[in-house]
Amino acid sequence: ATLTTQEALREALATAGWPLSLADDARRPNVLSTPREFVEALCTSAHVDTLFVLPGGVSLLEQEEALPRELREAVQQQPTVRKMLDSLPDEMLCRLRGRVYLCGGGEEEELKEGSDGERLVSLLDKRDALRQRCAEAGGGGGG
Repeated sequence: ATLTTQEALREALATAGWPLSLADDARRPNVLSTPREFVEALCTSAHVDTLFVLPGGVSLLEQEEALPRELREAVQQQPTVRKMLDSLPDEMLCRLRGRVYLCGGGEEEELKEGSDGERLVSLLDKRDALRQRCAEAGGGGGG
């Protein structure tokens, strides 16, 4: 039996342990061609849960220096989000906000609360919650 493209994508995601929701049409990124298209999309569309991609966009938008050097280097050098968070100093993480998703069993879940039910605000809070979850699961606390 020949798999459809959608079935093959779902099978590949499941094998890799990625969320199956990435195969949904609603989750597919909108790939744009020019900085103008990108800015128009951001300014004129409802994009809270929409992903826009502008290939080479950081350079095209001249934003290479927009992030602190230490953060840029961590993103480039670390193979996972968890290792990237572990490599950054607490002082930086406590000032940064961002969504962190847990992926497993073909599902994804946004990390919003710690094990105590407290809302996680900063990336420092989320890094510490990840460490705690891994320690509880027997996976250690490191990257």
